[in-house]
Amino acid sequence: MTRVELARLLNRHRPADATADDHLDAALRIAQRLGMTPLHDQVLALRDARRHSRAPLLTAREEQVASMVADGLSNRQIASRLHLSERTVENHVTHILAKLGFDSRARVAAWFTARQREN
Repeated sequence: MTRVELARLLNRHRPADATADDHLDAALRIAQRLGMTPLHDQVLALRDARRHSRAPLLTAREEQVASMVADGLSNRQIASRLHLSERTVENHVTHILAKLGFDSRARVAAWFTARQREN
């Protein structure tokens, strides 16, 4: 039940954070192992709601920049490809990190790649 509540809190404050999914998956395994059918059903409902209610967090341009971050490009390379200043790309990356609640470009790359696999 603690993991479910942690997932709810994370979902409310950092919707894109994959940690909430990790907590829900762990809660699901525990509920299955212990035969807690009501908790199991509650976790499934929360997980499905979380997956279906995710509004697009990033703007179209931020999505574009995130995809290039996932490809391992530097800010300078992204700026060159998108015909933007390096500072503008830096701002986009900063906004992406803040919106997703991440602290590194590697996390953005992992998030973007996982999202591509889901779709």
